[in-house]
Amino acid sequence: MITFETVVADTHYIVEEMLKSTKTKNIKSVGEQLLIKLEDTYIGYVHTETVKNICHIHTFVIHKDYQGYSFGTQAYLLFEEKCHGDQIKLNVSEDKRYNQFWERLGFAVADSNPTTFVKMILS
Repeated sequence: MITFETVVADTHYIVEEMLKSTKTKNIKSVGEQLLIKLEDTYIGYVHTETVKNICHIHTFVIHKDYQGYSFGTQAYLLFEEKCHGDQIKLNVSEDKRYNQFWERLGFAVADSNPTTFVKMILS
């Protein structure tokens, strides 16, 4: 079962490990930072911020050892249920695999900004 846990000072080193495993940089410091857990094991990290009913995903990573098992999809769907907004936005990547993941989840390139993926959330 996938759950989320708020990042605290004692678990920040886990975030660093998640980012290092996927060669990802955490570019923002504002917003909510959550560790993604599978049972008792930390498998990923998500960093979000909600502004004016738009939930921005700044960082979403699954540790490389846990990729390919649908944990990312499960974590995202759980996150979407808990999102407090009308839509979710994130940046498009140069990595095709990354973009295909988000497209499979219903995201599309925003008309107003070709470097942004957007998905409307149904209430």
